[in-house]
Amino acid sequence: SVYEDFEDSVQIKGRGNSTWGYPKKPYRLKFDKKKKPFGLTNGKSWVLLANYQRGSLMANAIAMKVGQLAEAPYTNHIIPVEVYLNGQYMGSYMFTEKVGFGNNSVDIDEDLGTGYMLELDDYYDEAFKFKSDSYRLPVNIKEPDLTELEEAEAMQKFFNIQGDFNRFETSLYNNGRISDMLDLDAAARFMLANDLVMNQEIGHPKSTYLWREDYTSADSKIVFGPLWDFDWAF
Repeated sequence: SVYEDFEDSVQIKGRGNSTWGYPKKPYRLKFDKKKKPFGLTNGKSWVLLANYQRGSLMANAIAMKVGQLAEAPYTNHIIPVEVYLNGQYMGSYMFTEKVGFGNNSVDIDEDLGTGYMLELDDYYDEAFKFKSDSYRLPVNIKEPDLTELEEAEAMQKFFNIQGDFNRFETSLYNNGRISDMLDLDAAARFMLANDLVMNQEIGHPKSTYLWREDYTSADSKIVFGPLWDFDWAF
């Protein structure tokens, strides 16, 4: 009785990397149209986190609360739910936003067509990916979905995004003035939240997101976040 019920059709599929290998599975939900469950912002894509690794079931919830208190941009919300699938009880889950571009996650002007979101992750399993020039970081392109574009357009965007990130990284590597490209305040809040919950996965790296709204504009900065995946924190 905390939230009003609503009924709708939804697509559901498994998600996660190592987490998919556990007995309790995480899932992704996708509605045909934007929905506003549990009083959250309208969005099509959502996630059910299984929290199998931690007996408290609270690691991600506490970490996201820390992120909100640190005012890290676009920190997810966590709603604890009991999940039944086809009448069978699946366990206690956490309902949260799917990280990406959209009203219910990173809300930018996608009509510009010059934004991107990257995930630094050594699973290195996206269709479009590259190793960065200076630190050889595994960079996965999460947004936009280049597989939906014609090959020529997809490759042009790929090289633009790769070049933009490498320019930033090269400046960092050479002790340059990174404030010209990086939102330092957001980066500090991102690091503060990770440090407070002792999330060491950013050092692998894994599940480390960053995005930029418009790589053609000097006024648009790289922003670290949103925060994600604290199963191995604390």
